[in-house]
Amino acid sequence: MEALHQAVASCSTRAAPAIYAAAVAGLGGLLLSARFVYVWAPVPDGHTSTSFAELVLEEAAVVVSPGSMYGPSGEGFFRIALTTPDDRITEAVERMREHLA
Repeated sequence: MEALHQAVASCSTRAAPAIYAAAVAGLGGLLLSARFVYVWAPVPDGHTSTSFAELVLEEAAVVVSPGSMYGPSGEGFFRIALTTPDDRITEAVERMREHLA
């Protein structure tokens, strides 16, 4: 579990972290560091990390990584990479809100 709490440091000061943090906060909480490239969030009740990642892809056309890809401790979480331009992140957030609310 500790590995999930360690986000990659040296992220730019872009708005992306705040955009995604606001978006997924309604999905049950976040695990964040002060500066990060990834957001780790718990999957909603009733989902595995893989089933939720598939749902997000199918319903919102947004790619998130199932936590189980990173080992057994990752199950129950999904990971969002903040490595795209802010306008694309904003678009992804809007699609997630529209299709998963």
